[in-house]
Amino acid sequence: QRSTKTESAPHPLCQHTFPSLRTLTNALFRRLGGSNLKKCAFFKPHFLFTKEKFLPWKNLCQNFNFKLSRLSMFNIKKQIKLLYASSIMGQISLSATWVAILAARGFSLAQIGLAEMIFHIVSLSAEIPSGVFADVFGRKKTLVISSVMRNISNLIMVLSNDFFMVCVAMGFNALYYNFLSGANEALAYDSLKSVGQESQFERYASNEMIIYRLCEGLCLLLSGFSLFVGYKIAYSVNIFFGIWQMVFLLKLKEVRLDSVQNNQNVWKEIGKCFKNSFGF
Repeated sequence: QRSTKTESAPHPLCQHTFPSLRTLTNALFRRLGGSNLKKCAFFKPHFLFTKEKFLPWKNLCQNFNFKLSRLSMFNIKKQIKLLYASSIMGQISLSATWVAILAARGFSLAQIGLAEMIFHIVSLSAEIPSGVFADVFGRKKTLVISSVMRNISNLIMVLSNDFFMVCVAMGFNALYYNFLSGANEALAYDSLKSVGQESQFERYASNEMIIYRLCEGLCLLLSGFSLFVGYKIAYSVNIFFGIWQMVFLLKLKEVRLDSVQNNQNVWKEIGKCFKNSFGF
């Protein structure tokens, strides 16, 4: 006898359109930048299914966004720690009293004053271009370039044997401060704002000031030691800390809240900055 048992109606949730596992994993992969995928609970089977039927679309999205927010929280903590570490490595220097170091090497006060004048001329000339470079190419690249400029300056100082090389080193040192100025604060603010924690920027800025004051005091205390060991060892130690600064900066994640056009020209942006400055 033919069975009269009727088939059960499909569950209402099964009539909805669900995203495929590939789609959601690709979205998560792009969001994380291709890292920490194995640590994400999204790949666990119980996250996608219940004991009975599929999870509703609304609950699935809520759980998905919750996992992303937790991973973003982890990334922002790492980002801020790397910025703190790079600031410490950037502030530690045995050449804080560079005037005394140059005087000990036999340079006259007139030559020292001329070297400082070159420093300020380069700094004034590169202030706007360095800011435009950061806006166009990103803050992380700008910070890395600043660290490269610092190492080049210290290396030239180690190899310098005349006044001309000292002036070249001072110029690269000015470029270091130009590319560094404002880029770390901007990257920190954009990173905090990307996860909705821009209110924590004041805390970051105060911690940065504490790091600056402590490192400055330490460097002044070590100024006598730098005169004792000589300028070559002092600037070599600066190169050591500069390399560590670059390592921390390379581990940073670039965060851009504004869209950047591919055909954006640096020189056009510099011209706009000068035009707006004179217009103001």
